[in-house]
Amino acid sequence: MRITVFVSCALLISGFTGCKTTEGTSSRRQDQSTALVATQHEPVVSVETKPVPQTVTDQDPLADISISRRKYLLSEMEQAEVKASEWESKAKNAYWQSIGWNRNLMDRSKLDQISKEAELIKQRGVERVRLKHGLTKQQIKALYDYHVDSLFKPQQSTGGKKTISIKYYTTNEMALKRVKSNLKSNQLGIGKNTTLKVMDNPKGQGKIVYSPKTQFGSTNTKRLIVWLVVGSKVFPCNGATKNITPDLPWYRDADIELQKAAGWDKYDNGMIKIVFGQ
Repeated sequence: MRITVFVSCALLISGFTGCKTTEGTSSRRQDQSTALVATQHEPVVSVETKPVPQTVTDQDPLADISISRRKYLLSEMEQAEVKASEWESKAKNAYWQSIGWNRNLMDRSKLDQISKEAELIKQRGVERVRLKHGLTKQQIKALYDYHVDSLFKPQQSTGGKKTISIKYYTTNEMALKRVKSNLKSNQLGIGKNTTLKVMDNPKGQGKIVYSPKTQFGSTNTKRLIVWLVVGSKVFPCNGATKNITPDLPWYRDADIELQKAAGWDKYDNGMIKIVFGQ
């Protein structure tokens, strides 16, 4: 009798445990199935994250650079551009000598290639300045923008500033050096020691360089000498100026992008009128 009761209890306990295990397994399977269905039908939501500025310099790259240091850095960057311009002038002179100064033998593509190489030299020079002083590329761009903002005032006609491109950035010193590096021996006696003046281009980017002297030689021959300088490019504004800087191209042959930056029509000779009023 005792054995029967013991066996019955054991079976009862075993049956109860088995039911509980089966019920637990079934419950887990149901939960997994529900989770799978929820995953298949749940929409995917993409979260857009924005970078959070860590320091003040993220908002103003020049915040930690003093005004005097900015001017110093800009002067070094300018020297890099001047050296590139001087190299370009020497390279073009060497090319002209190689063809005996014969314009009929001139290959415009070779002159354009020299200009492109000069641009690369300028970029490498500015990059050396950047690395030397531990600047970021963002700070280099901000330095250009800082200088441009100090040069240009808002235009009342448009209600905003002139459209500025770093590519055509020009200072008075750069404009003078680029003009004088292209001067050839001439009957007017204009050379590297001649006094030339510079004024802002009123229509856009660049500078207008001119000779305040208009009477030349013993006969006081009248000549109006004017150049337009836009970035690394220099253009004579008339035939008299072309004669003393024969290597320079005409403004009408410049690319459209540069002409838009300068603000002058390709055949407009208004630079002379602005300087001399005629």
